[in-house]
Amino acid sequence: MLQKAVPNRQIHYEVAALREGRWLIECLREAEAEAIDVARMFLKLDGIEAVRVTRARSSPGDIVFETPVFEQSRPPQGKPILRVSATDDQDAWCDTLEDLYGGRSRRAISQLLRSFLDQMGITATELLHNYRYGKKLDSMGSLRVAAAYKIAQARADQTGLALPMCSGVLEELIAAASGKARDAMSMRGIPRLGEGGLDQLIPACQRLVTDPVDQMFYVRHTLSRTLEPMASLGERAQAVLEWRAGATTPAAQALIDEIISDCLGSGTLVQDMLGRQPDLGSALVTLTDLARGQLATDPVAAPPWFAGLRQLLADQPCPEIRAVLIARVRRELAGDQPLNRGNESDMLRVLNQVTDKLKHEAEGIFIGGGGIVEGLVKRWAKLDVPGGIGDIKPPKGKPEERYKALIEYEPTVYGDARKRAVATLMVDALRDLPVTTRTGLADTAGAIQASGLLPPARLLIARLLAGAS
Repeated sequence: MLQKAVPNRQIHYEVAALREGRWLIECLREAEAEAIDVARMFLKLDGIEAVRVTRARSSPGDIVFETPVFEQSRPPQGKPILRVSATDDQDAWCDTLEDLYGGRSRRAISQLLRSFLDQMGITATELLHNYRYGKKLDSMGSLRVAAAYKIAQARADQTGLALPMCSGVLEELIAAASGKARDAMSMRGIPRLGEGGLDQLIPACQRLVTDPVDQMFYVRHTLSRTLEPMASLGERAQAVLEWRAGATTPAAQALIDEIISDCLGSGTLVQDMLGRQPDLGSALVTLTDLARGQLATDPVAAPPWFAGLRQLLADQPCPEIRAVLIARVRRELAGDQPLNRGNESDMLRVLNQVTDKLKHEAEGIFIGGGGIVEGLVKRWAKLDVPGGIGDIKPPKGKPEERYKALIEYEPTVYGDARKRAVATLMVDALRDLPVTTRTGLADTAGAIQASGLLPPARLLIARLLAGAS
């Protein structure tokens, strides 16, 4: 309701916004309704955490009486749009700063903070090594805290440790990483990426400090500052692929692998990269071929840098890029979008193509682990046709219990795909076990060798039982 002025009294409405923890008056309005409309408009702007409108009434003697008439906080920003799976949660746990900067941690960050990273057009590496981005994340309300809490909660659930202790460990690491990034912003003498590329930058940072973790921190900090002026993840991917010319050492090649993998954590970038595909199944086949270094041609309308990515995966191991691409395939298989929208015959054809592409012939299993098997089982069960793996029942429980249950289950399944599925689940269970516990299961080696698993799978499991990674 509009307020009418009366003699000897002046009324106006102050519109204030909360920015980085401080309330600042943005403007004044004469009408209450207009002030509230303006406040709601401010709430849509980046960096505004909350707004409020206060009615200010001045009386004779310059005494001002203030009455709040409206206040609203910004809705929570950046809720994770990709949930971290139980296995990823376990893999993502960090005990050291080196862990926090590592591939498993960055993949979790890319999932949990995807909306923020996409909005900023940056990678997880940049978030960890460029203080400006970390500060921006802290200004987004409780987003960072919520992401860290999710990882800490998973750690507590998996280990039985107290949640406050898990949260405390993680928060200390995050604070330490933030402090390093802040100090680096004002530090002089940090080398820059020059004409010599990564092959010269890495030795220069090694001369700067003696600790190997700090050396790589300053390398990544420099690269993060180099990428900062670029407007999108696509521009970053193209720039990093161009660094290959000056990246001949294993350390330099590993840096290209990790930053490109960070870029490919964005579903939007992957969709742009693949272009228009006939169906989801075709997209998954293309992603799998790309991850395995077996893609022969670029997709129609692929970005200019795609050919460089395809060549990189054909030439180099690139474990982090491959892990991100296969994780994307795994999540899509676990979803509900049809692989093909044709008739049952078309759906069967596409599902067979995806299943065959995911076979790891050299190891007698499916690539991507148990998550891929569960996704394929779900897809085959929905189709409900003979010859698939829809009837496979992955056991639950602790890794040792799962492994032993699979040994008993294996003789009851037949066919190449089913045997691969069982072997994949066995391998997952063994890799979830500490080496000492795994080698304690050596008495099962005879049952494995006598099983109907494919010979490469029997050999792989025997190596794992002997303590191989």
